[in-house]
Amino acid sequence: MARPSQILVSQLLEIERVVQARRVVGEFYGEQRVRYHEGLTDCGFELFTGDGGFYHWGRLPGAITAREFNQRLFEHKAAILPGPLTDVLRRGDDGPNGDFIRFSFGPILPETYENNMAIIKTCLP
Repeated sequence: MARPSQILVSQLLEIERVVQARRVVGEFYGEQRVRYHEGLTDCGFELFTGDGGFYHWGRLPGAITAREFNQRLFEHKAAILPGPLTDVLRRGDDGPNGDFIRFSFGPILPETYENNMAIIKTCLP
């Protein structure tokens, strides 16, 4: 039974298929990155994100902490990674990461963009 699986996997790993998959995945996340960058910037976030990955680091606009923003998102069954959770010194909301968030668009379907941005706008002060 292992032999048919090995044949199938070896076909999936053919160079042309791997090259195509890498290109398509990169294009997809690149488009998502640009789309959410524009939307978050329009909401007033100051973003600190490079050209790769599937998330944005940003400073929240207005007088709201990352923890407070996350609590508001929970009401909509949404969440972000609050910056204070990335602080190894655990300084909380008053630390340097208190108003920072990491917004991951990796698991998000493209067709949910408008709704996602509406939720974010609702949760901002």
